[in-house]
Amino acid sequence: MLGAITPNFRAVYLNCQADGISICFVVKHDDPEDREEIDDIVFEFSAHQPSKLDFDVCVRVESSPLYELNIPGRMVYARKEEVRPEKYV
Repeated sequence: MLGAITPNFRAVYLNCQADGISICFVVKHDDPEDREEIDDIVFEFSAHQPSKLDFDVCVRVESSPLYELNIPGRMVYARKEEVRPEKYV
């Protein structure tokens, strides 16, 4: 993702399952150029896998705080935003 992330990207989640990998991108607003960057990220990531895997890609346009989102998987990127309330730490 180096060099592909724009200020519009808020977070990226990766979830590995037996039947494939899901990648969820959280953006502040929908942008065609960012959609192209997402396609490039997924293509590069899939090219580095040792075997053919099924990819499920989602793009969520969200303004809610990241700690309130219920997205399965591990957050692999998060931009710096306001600090979480104590109950979420």
